[in-house]
Amino acid sequence: MPQEYRNTASLPVPPYGVLRVSGVEWVSPGRVRLVAGQFDRFGCQYDAVVNGPVWVPAGGVGEAHSASPCAVLYDKGDGTPVAGERWGPRAGGWSLRRQTGGFAVLGVTNPDEGLVLVQPAPMLSLIGKVDGAHNRGTTATVSIYAGPLGGETDTQHDLVGVYNRFGDVPAGKWVRCVWNDQHQQWELVAAEC
Repeated sequence: MPQEYRNTASLPVPPYGVLRVSGVEWVSPGRVRLVAGQFDRFGCQYDAVVNGPVWVPAGGVGEAHSASPCAVLYDKGDGTPVAGERWGPRAGGWSLRRQTGGFAVLGVTNPDEGLVLVQPAPMLSLIGKVDGAHNRGTTATVSIYAGPLGGETDTQHDLVGVYNRFGDVPAGKWVRCVWNDQHQQWELVAAEC
């Protein structure tokens, strides 16, 4: 069922573009609408909706859905999605990108228009390498790695503010990070010895 939203981005949302929900606003008694705009980070957890079939201007009101399965724009520059792959949003875009979490690909519906059939698959875990020493009880930056098991490469995207509650981790070590739902933040849970 479509949900009304207000576009908070300074750009129009294309048909079937993916948006990040940042809140709700009171419209009238008994009626609220979502507040959504472009993603400001790598991947998504439970905060994505998909624009309907029409352009929505900056500051405008449109309809979005979060139902599964759904058609979403994908970045054709990343190749053609394959069933089973994970694609997701990145900061500053409206389309899904390869090797980014958030959605599981069911199949390409319209390659000419760049539409892919997906279902939500929140990105709750990833691997990377710490950019600098990451001491216990602090936050640090982690470079995100993706690709085939054992052959992962740097995506050139970082997680900033990853919390480490365990032990000190030297720079350049592999780490596993998970999304902490309670605090809405990434947390380091395992590190290379």
